[in-house]
Amino acid sequence: MVKDCLVFLDYDANNMYEFLKSASKTIFKSGLVQDSDAFYHALLAREEQITTGVGRGVAFPHAYGDFIDHPFVCLFRVKKPLDYKSIDGEPVDLFFVIGTPSNAEELHLKILSRLAQNFAQGEFREELRVSTKAELIRQVLLRIFQPMVNIIVTDKNIKETILKEFSPYINFFFHEDGKKVEPFEIHISDLSFAIGTDSNNRLITNHFTLEEAILELTKLLNKNKEDEA
Repeated sequence: MVKDCLVFLDYDANNMYEFLKSASKTIFKSGLVQDSDAFYHALLAREEQITTGVGRGVAFPHAYGDFIDHPFVCLFRVKKPLDYKSIDGEPVDLFFVIGTPSNAEELHLKILSRLAQNFAQGEFREELRVSTKAELIRQVLLRIFQPMVNIIVTDKNIKETILKEFSPYINFFFHEDGKKVEPFEIHISDLSFAIGTDSNNRLITNHFTLEEAILELTKLLNKNKEDEA
């Protein structure tokens, strides 16, 4: 899903415009965008539509365009929280700058959804605020963008077999009752299916045997590796 994920700690900026300009240059120097100014203006245009400051000190500035070759996410943790016109009025210290090619709008939305889902958790936000190791933070973030799979299953042995085979390379969400799987969870997932039981969910139409499930999960994992290559 995301080929590059960079982390910049103790980043220095005095206001929103200075941050977006500086971050665009930093991302350009990292080789993630072809044109620093084009990326900056795309980010700025998005902020002028509506703030990407989602509250709780977090913002997701994002843009897509022909000047981006492949999807990326960069975390900038600023030294001093900035006024970013957030929806809750609080200053922002965690900026996730997201870029995707112009032909990947659906992927763009999925990246935003994955981030939003994780940042709803207070412990996750706090972990990113206190950690002093950029590489550790980077690994945590990359895990968010690993393949995500919903499985409706009641047999614990099947669950253990799948985890043994594919964890920690895939993020699994196991459910005993498909009715409790929200449409949002299905939308942001790469695969959703039932094994050995009815899904009880009209949005989940795949029903696999264990052998078929292992085959589909292997295909998903191989595709993810190809995309990252």
